[in-house]
Amino acid sequence: DDDTVYTADHYIDLMRKELSRKQLFGYEDIIRFSLKSLRIILERVQQNNNQKQLVFTSHHELLFANYKNLIEENYQKGLSVQEYASLLHISSKTLNTITKEIVGKSASLLIAERTILEAKRLLRFTTFQIGEVAYKIGFNDPSYFIKYFKRFVGVSPKVFKTSST
Repeated sequence: DDDTVYTADHYIDLMRKELSRKQLFGYEDIIRFSLKSLRIILERVQQNNNQKQLVFTSHHELLFANYKNLIEENYQKGLSVQEYASLLHISSKTLNTITKEIVGKSASLLIAERTILEAKRLLRFTTFQIGEVAYKIGFNDPSYFIKYFKRFVGVSPKVFKTSST
């Protein structure tokens, strides 16, 4: 709702301002506590939304929601579009048609976006080495992970990690 958006924007603006004040005492604490407060507010919204019944207007919307849930549960396993489609009991062509219809993206791009999001999170907020991050998100070959990451993000994981600290 508008009130939640306003509040979230306020917290995000506060955190952005604090990021530019790294030389001042306590800036990390302000960011940490602001982020914690924002998470509490969003969790309240989520709890309220969980009490509402989801209504799908088409079978494709239901399949898409199930696909997104499967990605969330399995993105670190490196499953292919065909494997996800098989779990949904549909063809990979049908899955691609559904994802393009609902969000205008291919099924493989949705997997990649979730994988990259997790890679960014691990690179930015953990002390894991690049090889460890690659392994945790389902890559057996760190060099392939580096190429994959660079293709989607535009910079290598090493550059991303060092620029985010």
